[in-house]
Amino acid sequence: MSLENTWRLLERQNIVEQHTSILFVNPPADLIIDAPHSAWHVYGHSSAFLVNGDEKPQHSVTAYFNYSSPCEAVIVFLPKEKSLADFLFLQLASQLPINTPMYVVGPNDGGIRALLKKNIPGFEALHKHSSGSHCQLLQTVLLETQLFSTELFRNNVALTIQQKPYDICFLPGVFGEKRLDSGTAFLLEHVPPKISGSVLDFGCGSGVISTWLCSQRKVSKLMAADLSTLATTATEYTLANCDVPHEVRLSDGFKNITERFNWIITNPPFHQGKRTDYRITSEFIKTLKNHLHPGGHVLMVANTFLPWPSLLQEEFKRVDTLAQNSRYTVTLAR
Repeated sequence: MSLENTWRLLERQNIVEQHTSILFVNPPADLIIDAPHSAWHVYGHSSAFLVNGDEKPQHSVTAYFNYSSPCEAVIVFLPKEKSLADFLFLQLASQLPINTPMYVVGPNDGGIRALLKKNIPGFEALHKHSSGSHCQLLQTVLLETQLFSTELFRNNVALTIQQKPYDICFLPGVFGEKRLDSGTAFLLEHVPPKISGSVLDFGCGSGVISTWLCSQRKVSKLMAADLSTLATTATEYTLANCDVPHEVRLSDGFKNITERFNWIITNPPFHQGKRTDYRITSEFIKTLKNHLHPGGHVLMVANTFLPWPSLLQEEFKRVDTLAQNSRYTVTLAR
């Protein structure tokens, strides 16, 4: 059961009861999925893992899907990013058995209406099954297997940062796709020169901050972490030729991080899907000290309207504004 409106629509239509086994794709974080059903998660929410950190049985948390648990039907919770939806659909079309029925559910303001007018390669034309709770439920069936290659959605871009090119890998659905977002650019313009030692890049995205730090500062060890499997996969590609010892880790906040660092640097998220969601960063700020060496620092950039500096002041003795413009604030806490 989930509190999401999309799930409520599925419940009212008794979709789950109509099929013996269902593959849930991109399900809500609070949806409990047990055998004989299975799930493919592209976000590493802690609910998809056992207490010891292993994936739950019948659950797959990965950017690249491997069809290993046969299903009678598929339910896709539509992501807001069009490119990510295309990425998911093509992988499913490359692996599902012909004639597998597929349901797609999403909020009215999340792209589901536009999807109804779209042809998904390999699938029958979508038709509307039902609607309610400000959501729509669409239905189709796989008619023809499609070819999928990891290279199809992988974009390697040479981004110019401060007159120097950096090779960055972008994958669908990752923040700042194919460009240098203005918040990260503003942060990198004001990174203190004294950064050294072990560094955590929290919310690493495509690895822009990580690769810049390894090139421009005396980083001895780097960890890049994100909730998104697309982000961690992209960052692994970005850092493939990095000489600095590094690790890329999937983590829901600090759930999968126990280490301490000299510096934690972040352009933290405040959206989950289309909703403003302060949960991840609020919890992150409250536990920052547990992951810093004595004398450690936190460097953060955020939209000026966000409450992060005030939350940092509740946790740290000294919090300074290093730079600010009409859109962003760069904050240093210690």
